[in-house]
Amino acid sequence: MMEEAYTFRNITFTDIPPSMPSVPMLWPLSAPVASPVASPSSIGPLECESGSFKVDVTMHFDEYADETSYKIIDTSTNAVVDEFQGTKELSKSTLNKASCLSSNKTYTLIVKDSYGDGMQGSAIQGSFELKVDGVVKGSGGAFKYFEVIGFGTPRKCTGNDKSFTILVQNDQYGAETSYVIHNLRTGRIVAKSRAFLSSAQNIEEICLPPDQYRFRIKDSKGDGMCCAYGIGFFAIFLNGNLVKKGGEFDYVENTIFSVY
Repeated sequence: MMEEAYTFRNITFTDIPPSMPSVPMLWPLSAPVASPVASPSSIGPLECESGSFKVDVTMHFDEYADETSYKIIDTSTNAVVDEFQGTKELSKSTLNKASCLSSNKTYTLIVKDSYGDGMQGSAIQGSFELKVDGVVKGSGGAFKYFEVIGFGTPRKCTGNDKSFTILVQNDQYGAETSYVIHNLRTGRIVAKSRAFLSSAQNIEEICLPPDQYRFRIKDSKGDGMCCAYGIGFFAIFLNGNLVKKGGEFDYVENTIFSVY
């Protein structure tokens, strides 16, 4: 008869005291079962109706998810059409939030970090990704206080004019901020800001004919828009594409751009 040898780890055999009845050992021993790994959480619709597109924002949180938030703005109305605030419980996890938005409008995704180190935690390098109808429109994570991505269908302009969008998020002293757009060839002012409210979000869309322009944003106090008195910033888009973003300047920030 062939003898079989069995080896078991982490099992200690001891002599059974005479006063205790022997208890037969049941075979086979059950192997330990690993805890299941939670799958990424998903919020929102799986499909969208005709005339709208499906927007997916995927957040890979670092260990400080409560510092991260995002919102999507309709640039034609300045209305927030979707938003999300992270919580401590979501730290080190992945979340996908979907929404259905009109396919004939332009939108801006704004991702914020309240601490000012983006989604790059001390142990985990977090990130975000934006998809529209399954196509990646932008991603990031290594920013400071904010990141912006424009997407959607730009405003229709006549002739060869192009859509130009100005997004301004003011700090606690909105009255200090103003902007003006000059036509560099003629020297004419083609647009300028109205009085800004403090800690308010403002969006303006205009149409610009082909030429060269200068966008100039000012802070009368000389401390820019970020970050001692709130997370203020600006972003400008030409035909839906980001031209410049900023907020940490002193008195003036100039951006020269061309419309073709």
